Amino acid sequence: MHRIFGKKKETAPPPSLDDAQHSIGNRLGQTESKIGAIDQELVSMKQQMAKMRDGPAKNQLKQRALTLLKQKKMYEKQRDSMFNQQFNIDQQKFTQESLKDTATTVQAMKHANTALKQQFKEIDIDEIEDLHDDMEDMMYMNEEIQDVMGRAFNTEVFDDDELLGELNELEDDMLTEDFNEVPNYLVNATTASKNTERQNAPQQQTYSNYGNQSVVRNIPL
Repeated sequence: MHRIFGKKKETAPPPSLDDAQHSIGNRLGQTESKIGAIDQELVSMKQQMAKMRDGPAKNQLKQRALTLLKQKKMYEKQRDSMFNQQFNIDQQKFTQESLKDTATTVQAMKHANTALKQQFKEIDIDEIEDLHDDMEDMMYMNEEIQDVMGRAFNTEVFDDDELLGELNELEDDMLTEDFNEVPNYLVNATTASKNTERQNAPQQQTYSNYGNQSVVRNIPL
């Protein structure tokens, strides 16, 4: 079949923006090199003309310099045009990359949306509410248990009004009391302390004879 009708030629893929940018970059580099070479040649001619006298030779060299200047202007115009083309390609590449990033973001969002829907299907809001209610009930029960465990055993209950009355009476007694006198509880405590010191103090025994009997007396030192 291929011998009769021939085989269809494979078409080459269209050039990409990277290919176009690479091609323009090479051309731009070559043009810059040509402009640089012309500049060097013009400098050399200018130095030669500065040393030459007016005449046919100097005029011929001047015409050559004018031709080089025209070429330089042409190359500079081409360079500016390639700069603009390269700028347009950069803009197109940026737009293309932005669209790729946008497409990737959209795909990721779609995937995340599908995953979220599946996860929400696995969650029962009623079950969550029941769980929350159970946790709240257990917290209340724990507070009641702590209150019960914190109560004291066999504690006498006092009347607040009676306690306040005694407190007021105590304040009145303190206001009317002569502060120069020693309180009774301090007097009692001092007397008890002296008695204790007497009992614990070392004693001296003395002997007295009364008739036929000897009497022993303990005298504190």
